[in-house]
Amino acid sequence: MTKEQLECERISVRNSGIRISLFSTLTIILVFVLYGYLVRPENFVFSSKIVQLISDLGMAVFVSLTGALFAIGYGIYIICI
Repeated sequence: MTKEQLECERISVRNSGIRISLFSTLTIILVFVLYGYLVRPENFVFSSKIVQLISDLGMAVFVSLTGALFAIGYGIYIICI
C-alpha cells in the first residue's frame, strides 16, 4: 500500500470513530429527553402498575446509557489509533 492509501484509510477509520461517538452522544440525549417526557408526575396517578412501568423504563434508560457510553469509548479509541 502506498502512503496516500494508508492516509486515506486512517482518515476513513477516524471518521467512522467520530460518527460512532456523535451517534452515541445523540442517543444519550434522546433517551433522557424521552424519559423526562414520559415520566412526569402530573401525567399519571401512582399505582403499583405505573411504578413497575417507571422501574422498567428506568432500567431501559440505564442499559441504553451503558451501551452508549461504551460506544463513545470505542469511537474515541478508533479516533486515537
